[in-house]
Amino acid sequence: MFSGEYQSIYAMPGMAERTIIIDGFSKSFAMTGWRLGYAVAPKNLIDAMDLLVLNTFTCTAEFTQVAAIERCRIPRTPWTRWSPSIASAATCLSPG
Repeated sequence: MFSGEYQSIYAMPGMAERTIIIDGFSKSFAMTGWRLGYAVAPKNLIDAMDLLVLNTFTCTAEFTQVAAIERCRIPRTPWTRWSPSIASAATCLSPG
């Protein structure tokens, strides 16, 4: 379960047009409390989502957007490299 290389379902053949990814920067990028998220989906779905949330959410502060852009420019390191304790815990939780 926790071995091998991670591959997003989005990268699998024929899945990009059938996948919606909704995530945030809080935990993955150590930006907790900044309340910044993103969605990856086919354009027609993004357009529909945009209409849905148009009057629901307010704009994120400019400095938060700039910080997220800068963080995206830094290569991601797999969690197993920077946190051996997490890999150890995952091994304990996963039978076999």
